[in-house]
Amino acid sequence: MKRPVMRATILSALILAVMLCMNACSACTGSSLEGTYTDTTGGFKLELKSGGTATLTTMSGATACTYKVDGKQLTVVCENQTLPFTVQDDGSLMPPAEAQLGPLKKAKS
Repeated sequence: MKRPVMRATILSALILAVMLCMNACSACTGSSLEGTYTDTTGGFKLELKSGGTATLTTMSGATACTYKVDGKQLTVVCENQTLPFTVQDDGSLMPPAEAQLGPLKKAKS
């Protein structure tokens, strides 16, 4: 009778290990921040592309930028100006308070 219990225990441990590995792999790639983010008015648009490139579009036009992600911090650099954002739990990007701009939400594709 010990054999079926042992098999069930080993099977449960194997399933748990696979689930942990899958979770770790998804954490490595993360949910990609790539995409287009806009404010509620649509006057501010940030497009994050693969390879760390971005485009910031405002009423004054589009600017080529770069970005990097470190945990929940997104740093966008446009023309030697650094724009720090915090990645919120809902996936939106929160600029610093002094930016006087609301959260940027990812546009649906």
